[in-house]
This record gives sequence, C-alpha cells and structure tokens, in this order.
Amino acid sequence: MATSQKAPCCRPTTTTMAMLLLFLATLATSFRFSQACVDPSTYAYKKIEYRNPAEGGRLYILYDINGPDGCLNDFQTAKAVCARDKLELAPQDDSKSLAAVRQLAISRHVTSWLDGDTSEFGLCYLMSQEGFVHQQGCNQPVRFVCRGAAGTDSALPSPPPSQLSQACVDPFTYAYKKIEYRNPAERGRLYILYDINGPDGCLNDFQTAKAVCA
Repeated sequence: MATSQKAPCCRPTTTTMAMLLLFLATLATSFRFSQACVDPSTYAYKKIEYRNPAEGGRLYILYDINGPDGCLNDFQTAKAVCARDKLELAPQDDSKSLAAVRQLAISRHVTSWLDGDTSEFGLCYLMSQEGFVHQQGCNQPVRFVCRGAAGTDSALPSPPPSQLSQACVDPFTYAYKKIEYRNPAERGRLYILYDINGPDGCLNDFQTAKAVCA
C-alpha cells in the first residue's frame, strides 16, 4: 500500500526575503512622506537661500524637507509652489541659473528639478547631486530650487556709503553672515564660514580671524 508523502514546505529564499524587506521599507517610507505631505502648498519647507553674485545678488531658494521626513514633490507641484511664492522654478537653459543651483545642491548632496522643455513627453529636467543635468520621469519626489525675478527687489540692496565706512570699525562686534556646515566625515563636526553681511563688510587678517574664532 503506497503511503502518501507531503510535499516539502517551500521556504523563502534569501533573495526573496531581501526583496520583501526592501518593499516593506519603501512602503513605510512612502507612508511617512504621505503623512507629512498632506498639502505641499502649506508645508513648512526648510528654505535655504543663495544670492547669486553673477546676477547682482539674485535670490535662489532651495526648498528642502524640514526634518528627517517631509515634502518631496513632482515637477508640476514644484513649479506650482514656486509660483505661489511669486518665484519661478530655476531653468536649465541658463548657465548662471545652473551655477546657482549647483551651489545649493552639490554641497548638500541633493537633486533638484529644473524648468525647461524636454525632447520627450513625460520627461523633465533634473540636476543630480553631482551637478549634472538629466532628463527623467516627471513624477519622482525631488527637491527643487526657485528663483526671484531678475531686476526686482530680490537683488541685494546697496547700503548707503556711511554704513559701508563703519562696517569694520570693530571686527569683534560686526554682524557676520555665518554659514554652517556639518562634516559627516567627522561625525557632524561644525564648521562656520564667517562671510560679509552684504556687498561689503569685515574681511580680516590672519591674527584677527584667529581671535574672532577664539
């Protein structure tokens, strides 16, 4: 009398388990973003400003996530948020615009949408974190850079001469523009660039610089 044998239970392979874990992680990430991005037009973006000296101080703003999670938008939403703030999405066909976006994106290792007409429907311009321009699908969640209109008050105002002459009376009390950078290679060690706060300001010799740091 033949005895029936049960088929051996199939165990998931290592590859299958890895793919399952990746899917669950992606799903969890998508859920967190969807919660943070209920309304991209009202989300409190972290706005990082840059004044492009090649355009007389024209304003460029990187719209970044505000915390570990936040709003990363598709191309059309990015354009709409820029327009809401009376700005325009930085274009790809302007060398000065590209230089400004690189200034904001490369040091932070982020990608950014760029405005412009592409050669194929469904593709949009995107700057990689290395500063290269590509054409990719328009529905990806990506950061973006908006810029102010040329020839408006988005350019840096020129202070009166009397203010310039008094800017460096005391290098120790001057209101420097401080630009911070956390070095990941040193576990987030803080570096601060002490820059001039406006078109003119305090530029110091070596000993004064050491004294201001101390």
